[in-house]
Amino acid sequence: MVFGKDRVTGKNAETPADVVDKLGNDEDFNLDEDDFNNTINMMGTEEVQSMSCSEAPKVAQSQSDGSSKKKRKSASNGDAYEALKESSYVIAKVIEKASIRLSKAIGEDMKDKHMQLGDELKRTTTLTIMERHKVARMIMQDNAIVSYFFCVPDNDKNEWVRALLDGTI
Repeated sequence: MVFGKDRVTGKNAETPADVVDKLGNDEDFNLDEDDFNNTINMMGTEEVQSMSCSEAPKVAQSQSDGSSKKKRKSASNGDAYEALKESSYVIAKVIEKASIRLSKAIGEDMKDKHMQLGDELKRTTTLTIMERHKVARMIMQDNAIVSYFFCVPDNDKNEWVRALLDGTI
């Protein structure tokens, strides 16, 4: 959510106009198997399974007493039910597609950080080559540590990395 004059920036940022255009585009609902496989790989099967959606059970219609007024009311309730069901399906598809795109964006961001890690260690620390390789392996084992490393101020990274190597962190 963006408040006031704040704006989203970055590689996968979209303007509100882009989002509206994509919502109107029927192609957005064509999900291929790679979308689901990538989501499962990035998020884990438990999280993906918890995001599944199912159709709501149909409500049994009451028995008619034969009056045309009740039949018309029943028919309009059926139309409303179908419209609601269709709307729910469309919303579920949009949410599903958005979560897949968000997962891909998060995965790409982590991949970029992993690729930048070696250069960042070389630029901000006084480690030997072997120490850099060892600490890079230690950092890349946990995405939370990767994210945290890039939040540490440059002038503190050398001390932080040495503490990580010594096992004090």
